[in-house]
Amino acid sequence: MAASLAAPAMRFAFQRFGKPLMNLFKGASKGDLALRFGPDVGYAAMASTLFAPENASLGERLAMGGEDLVYGVGSSLLGQGIGRGIGRRKAAADLERPSNKQTRKEYANTVNMFQTGGDVLGQMAMVGLPRPVTQGVYEAAGERANQTAQQVNAATQEMLEEQQLAIALGQLVEGGYLAGNSIGLNRGTAPLLPVA
Repeated sequence: MAASLAAPAMRFAFQRFGKPLMNLFKGASKGDLALRFGPDVGYAAMASTLFAPENASLGERLAMGGEDLVYGVGSSLLGQGIGRGIGRRKAAADLERPSNKQTRKEYANTVNMFQTGGDVLGQMAMVGLPRPVTQGVYEAAGERANQTAQQVNAATQEMLEEQQLAIALGQLVEGGYLAGNSIGLNRGTAPLLPVA
């Protein structure tokens, strides 16, 4: 029974989402695909390496890269879909004019141009999207940096206190030595000499 319900649902999903998605790749050369999706992959790699905080773990870096990859490819596909739809309408309207002798290649070029424009606009819209994973990574890195700074400050404070104690003890020993020598000189006895 479950299989009989799944088949129509899968067919509906493919017709509703799969076919339009496949149409985005129809007629696109490898160069077009590299131009449309290459920057998304490259930016995701940069986000996980160059833009991640120094003390981010490998998992945090991969999460940042994955977030940017999903956002980049998603906004690219959305922009291309919208651009392709507008381009098809524009090219079809141009074909209906009697004075226009648009060829099939010109039709495809018009659709491709609008699809590429939609991709660019989709990438520009991606800038305004919230980035919860990236925000979380930076907040966690900031907390780790604060903890490290507090540990360094505590160790520095302890070393400073030890240094001050050593100086005070040295001054105390020196003061006792000088006091003993001055008392000895006043009594007429020989001064105390430090033992080397």
